[in-house]
Amino acid sequence: MRKNSIGAIAATCCALFIIGCQLPQDSYEWQPAGSKILTEWGKTLK
Repeated sequence: MRKNSIGAIAATCCALFIIGCQLPQDSYEWQPAGSKILTEWGKTLK
């Protein structure tokens, strides 16, 4: 039973990896978060 569950997990991980690799890379536009996530210490840096 344990070998079957490990195999199923491995197969699922492989399938997700393959699907993720096939997604178009320009389907989203990445942008930095900007100052939305700065800490108080980070705000003092210039």
